[in-house]
Amino acid sequence: MTLGPARNGMDSVNDPRLLAAGAAGLASAVLALWAFRGLPAGPAFFWLSPMPLFMAGIGFGQGALLGSVGLGMVLMLLLGSGLTAGIWLVAFGLPALALTMAGLRNGRIEPSMPLAMLGIYPAAVLLMVAFVASDAEGGLDGVLRGLAAGGMTRLGMPMDDGFAAQIARFMAGALAFWLAVALAVNGTGAQSLLTRFGMASMATPAWREARLPRWFAVLPVLAGLWFVLAPAGGDALPLGLVTAFLTPFFFQGLGVIHGLGRDFPARPFLLGGFYAVLVVFIFPVAIFVVGIGLFSQFGWRPSPPPQI
Repeated sequence: MTLGPARNGMDSVNDPRLLAAGAAGLASAVLALWAFRGLPAGPAFFWLSPMPLFMAGIGFGQGALLGSVGLGMVLMLLLGSGLTAGIWLVAFGLPALALTMAGLRNGRIEPSMPLAMLGIYPAAVLLMVAFVASDAEGGLDGVLRGLAAGGMTRLGMPMDDGFAAQIARFMAGALAFWLAVALAVNGTGAQSLLTRFGMASMATPAWREARLPRWFAVLPVLAGLWFVLAPAGGDALPLGLVTAFLTPFFFQGLGVIHGLGRDFPARPFLLGGFYAVLVVFIFPVAIFVVGIGLFSQFGWRPSPPPQI
């Protein structure tokens, strides 16, 4: 049994989509404000704040999603500040709208464009941050070096300008990567919860078979050329864009890995071991997973699951 939307509008106070919009906007704002006020487990709640928005959009349609984002924004402004409301909107409200609306096609979830948006949206955020920081001394690179130096001081580490510059060089890419991870985890988690409780209006797509649009391959190539041509000490933004545009291939690689050995009894333990290795050796393992994603996109096609 599903409780998905039957119409596009919300024309009645008894419409479950109206209730879903209100509940999702309230829950998302509360989770974010909990984190902004420094309460216990705040970081975890902060990164979970987009999940109610995804649940409203995937389970009850675009009208419920728009309503939840609008209500969440109002609550963030009333109970927080303009800065916290802006952070919530840019980090979670707008991407939830973009990914959900890009993925809902003809009564089903089409994963191609949401997968691409996991690279495009973080890249757009980096460009926006770089534009805002352009008036600061040293631009984005200078701001990131200052943040890295401040972090080293708070940790009691000896101040080293060269080491701070190296940390700053990778900070933009790390921001793009973790924003994409948060959105991917919340989006897929929302669909999983809706399915578990019989509220999903659409079937879960085969993520391991998702393919990026062909034009997407141009974006990491252009970002890579910019990185190669960037002057020394000013390459944080192009390196961050390269990371952002390669992240969807990372998710493709994860989809392929999750699809391997579907009937193998020890598969959950092997996946757990894989993620443990990924956390410990994140850079080499992530590059390997990106390679799998690239091979899946342009070469090998996984066999379809057996019909039961």
